[in-house]
Amino acid sequence: MRTLILLLCLCSAAAANEYEILVDRVIDADTVVGRIQMDWGVAWYGSIRSDFDAWERTRVRRTVVVTDQELIKGEAATEALRGLLSRGGRLFITPPPRSRMGVYGRPVGSWRIETRGGRSIDVAAWMKARGFLRN
Repeated sequence: MRTLILLLCLCSAAAANEYEILVDRVIDADTVVGRIQMDWGVAWYGSIRSDFDAWERTRVRRTVVVTDQELIKGEAATEALRGLLSRGGRLFITPPPRSRMGVYGRPVGSWRIETRGGRSIDVAAWMKARGFLRN
């Protein structure tokens, strides 16, 4: 039922809608655990995925080969995201035009960070510029 309500909320969101993620913890550079507060007072709590694929920091993912070198890159990418958020950055997610849940049943979307000073950072572009993306 919770997944159905989330899908209804995400599907009703126009591409321009975005929702703040209240982050409890950073799993890695493209996955956080937190709460998305959506329209109608509906909230999602759990694992939330970005629409980019960052380097892995553990060997948990079985769909790719994770090398020792990737683990080092993944840890650096994860710490970079934690750094942005620890300085007062707020994380937002924008659902794709055709909202969807990822393969593991979690929300997926574009991430944007708003800094304490009001600057907007496209997280995918920021990660790519620093070499933190797999592709």
